[in-house]
Amino acid sequence: MWKEVQSLSALDGDNYTYARDVAITENRIIIGDVGYTDITYDQGETIVYEKAYNGIWNEVQTLKASNGYQADYFGDALAMNNNRIVVNMSVDQTDTGWLYVYHKSGGEWTETHILTDPEISTLDFGNHVAVAEGLIVATSGDYVHFF
Repeated sequence: MWKEVQSLSALDGDNYTYARDVAITENRIIIGDVGYTDITYDQGETIVYEKAYNGIWNEVQTLKASNGYQADYFGDALAMNNNRIVVNMSVDQTDTGWLYVYHKSGGEWTETHILTDPEISTLDFGNHVAVAEGLIVATSGDYVHFF
């Protein structure tokens, strides 16, 4: 039988856009908060949690788009494996969407690549994303792109 052992919520108390998408591995959870507003309205962020030895999930890092802008909705779709996180920003300055790739090195997640829609024809690049070792898959309208 399943029972709740912990719940997570937005630290700023605004849960309306918190957890638009989540991804999990054995000891890590990432949660997209697309409406997070710091300086820029609805820029979004993705929060990384890791499970401690006592089984409690703790926030360890917050990821934000290096070139974020108002109403980008960073964190709209998420994927990860052991050492890579992929975060969708559903709308950007060109209205096409981008994927941000992070790699873990030295205990920190660092943005390493920004992927764009090769078709540049739809507004939904990366609305669905998956990652495996050495492969990122993203949808865009009627296309599935492999990177």
